[in-house]
Amino acid sequence: PSSGHSAAQSLAVNNRGRRPAQVLAATISPPVGDAQVRAVQAGKEYRVVIALQDVAPAARRSAKPLEGTLQLKTDHPEQPLITVPFSAHITETR
Repeated sequence: PSSGHSAAQSLAVNNRGRRPAQVLAATISPPVGDAQVRAVQAGKEYRVVIALQDVAPAARRSAKPLEGTLQLKTDHPEQPLITVPFSAHITETR
């Protein structure tokens, strides 16, 4: 059961290439939360909002960070998948 705690962060994704490229979807692995893509300027600038869902109490007390990857699916022919590693320290809030 989840107690409803989550932590959200955002990531700016900027296309500096000559060809417009869209970020079509974002996923987190391992599946510990949700990632939503929001276009700021379609084809050029996106914001990815990452919300980590509640984790087991043992993970919240662990000194080890939660590690995973954020995968961005694009429509760019040369880079259809961009993988971004992440690390998060989970703390308990009251």
